[in-house]
Formats: sequence, structure tokens, C-alpha cells
Amino acid sequence: MTRRSLEAIAARLALVVGFTVLLCGCATLRPKWMDRQPEARVTPEPPTGAQPTDETEQEALTAIEEFLERTREYQFGNRALSSAKESSSGATSAPAAGATTGAEMNNEPLRTGPASARLPGWRDEAFANTQVMLASTQATAPRPALPVVQSVSIRSAPPLETPAASPVKMKTTNEPLEMQQSEMPGLVDRLISHLKTRAAETNDFDSEWRLRFAQLAVRRDVGAAQVSTSLPQEGQRILSALIKVAVAVREAARNPLAVGSDALDRIDELREVLADRADPTVTTVALCRKVVTYGVYEEMAGDDLVSGRTLQTIVYSEIGNFQSEPTDDGRYLTRLATRLEILTADGRSVWQHEEPEITDLCRRRRADFFVAQRITLPPTLPAGDYVLKVLVEDKLSGKASEVSHPFVIMSAIAVSHGL
Repeated sequence: MTRRSLEAIAARLALVVGFTVLLCGCATLRPKWMDRQPEARVTPEPPTGAQPTDETEQEALTAIEEFLERTREYQFGNRALSSAKESSSGATSAPAAGATTGAEMNNEPLRTGPASARLPGWRDEAFANTQVMLASTQATAPRPALPVVQSVSIRSAPPLETPAASPVKMKTTNEPLEMQQSEMPGLVDRLISHLKTRAAETNDFDSEWRLRFAQLAVRRDVGAAQVSTSLPQEGQRILSALIKVAVAVREAARNPLAVGSDALDRIDELREVLADRADPTVTTVALCRKVVTYGVYEEMAGDDLVSGRTLQTIVYSEIGNFQSEPTDDGRYLTRLATRLEILTADGRSVWQHEEPEITDLCRRRRADFFVAQRITLPPTLPAGDYVLKVLVEDKLSGKASEVSHPFVIMSAIAVSHGL
């Protein structure tokens, strides 16, 4: 508090004291706050030899002391009270009689909040005809100024200039991504180079397969056809035939109107290569009365096979997966051997016949092959159930295959009765 403020307060107190002394003897009505009796307030004893002249003077002095005490409390706030509490022993005691707080003045609170909520340097002051506002507890940052639209153009934006070489976008999110054309040749070359190294290191069919079909995928057909000679001969034949089929089928798919016999010839060549590795098969066996050609024959009826008679029949067999080798005159040679055997129902052999050499020469490699053998069964075979076993051996591949065909020889009595 400045000196000027203290001098103003002292002048005001002097005027109030003088005015109160003048009015204490003649005033018949006093303010209500002067009639209020202090609660058990102990009036300090006057010094020795100074007794009050009358009761009125004593009450005036009491009122002045109360006024001074309120003024002191209003000026210093809770600092005097907190210092008094800290100096006490800690026990809570009732306020002295007649003591009033700043909140009791004019029955209204004078502070804006508790002392703990006040800012540093807070001081209770009164101002007259002056604008007063509370300081904020937190320094608020100034709000950014809103942008002001000066003008709006509805004309289309000018086209941006395309840079000579735009950088490659390395990462995308929720966007399609495709490789640039300039990057693909380098990646393909590195892939094929890696596959070549791998195939040279392993010398296996899988690595060679991946390499050749990777070359086919980028239309490097000449390189794909150069199958490694380190593979076994059968593997080289199969892979070469497969590459030829892939090229022919790709060209046929690209231009369906120009499909010729090339794709079919390549497929037949692959089939022949695979058939050379497979075992020969006997797909069909029949006892026939007449055989015309492949798939065209007339089977014997059930009552044609009667016991007690000499039975003549033709054993028709369709053969598959056989090998044929070219001859010097440009034809294809097929060499087979057969063995026929008849077994009873209990597995006992009752008849056998062998053909050690069956040859066939054809200007084309045969896709359909059948063997027709005329045989004669003895009349000593009793009526009953039988099984004809046909064994076919391919002499060129050294492989064989066997199949069984069940049939029945009827008795003459059953045939005569129509059974």
C-alpha cells in the first residue's frame, strides 16, 4: 500500500471519529450495527486512573474499535487471519466476541473467491468510477485471425506443365499400382538370369521347367526351345515337346480363325513321347465271330460256346501305349508278343497259347492298335465258368500288360432246353 493511500485512509478515519463523538450524545436513533451487542467481547480495561465518564462514551469507543478492526481486516484479507492461525497451537477456537470477518460487512461477501484461488500479487482494493475486471487465471493466447476471402475466381485452372521425368511413386495407399514400361525389361532380364543360374546349379527338371516357361511368357521362344542337354534324354524329349505344344496353342488362341493342324500335330507328338514312358495297356478283350477293323467286330453269342464241341473263336484285343520305331523306308515298326491262357473258376489253367512275334508296319505312327487271334479250344473243356487271360508284351520297350476276360461254356443239354 502506498503512502498516499495510507494518508487518505487516516484522513477518513479522523473525520469519522470526530463525527461520531459529536453525534453520540444527541442522537436518539443509532444505526442497527451500533445496537448490535458483541458476543462476549472482553472490553479492554482502561489504564489506571482513566475511568470512563459515562456509559455513552464507552459505547462510542467500542464502535470505533469495531470499525477500525473491520477496516484492518478488509485491507489485509485473510493474511492476518492465516498468520494468527499459524501462531496458535493448532486447536480450533471460536472467534472473539464482537469480531467480524470481511464477509460479514454489509451482509455481503467482498471477495471473488477463496484466498487459494487468488492470483499472485492479489490485493483487495476499491475503485470509484473506474472500470474494474478480474484477471484471468490463465494467460489466453490470442486467437488466430480468420482468413478473409478477397475474391473468388470461377475460371478453370491453367494446365500444369508435365515435367520431363516424373519421379517414381514408391508407396501408394488404396491406389492401383503398376510397373512402368521402362522398368519391365530390366526386371525380366534379372529374373531369367536368376533362373538360368539356378538351372545350371541344380540340373533338375523343375528348374529347367521354370526357366523355359518364363522365357515363353515374354515371347522368347528361341531361348525357350534350347533345352539343357544336362537333363536326362527322356526329360529333354518331354520338355521340348511340351514347349512346342505351348507355342502352337498360344498362336492358335491368339488367332482362332487361322488354326491349322500344327497344334494337333504337336499334341500328338507330346502324347507319343508320354506313351513311350507308360506301360502298354489292353483296353478291350472280346471273343468274336468276325473282326473288321479297330472297334468294328461281331461278338459270339452265349449259345455258341457249347461243351463237347471243338470251339473256334477270334480273340480281339485293343492295345494302347505301345512304342513304334521308324524304319529305313520311312515306315513305323511295332513289335508285340501275346500269351493267352484259360483258367477255371478256381484258378486252374486248362489251356494256353503263345504268339512270340506280332509285327506291324505302317506309313504313319499308329494311334489305334488291335490284335485279332484265331484260336481253337478243345472239346474236352467241360461246361462252366472260365477266365481268359491276355498278356501283351511290347518288345520295343520291354514292358508288358495283362487283362482278364470272363466267359461261360454251356452244356449241350442246357442249350437244347433253351436255358
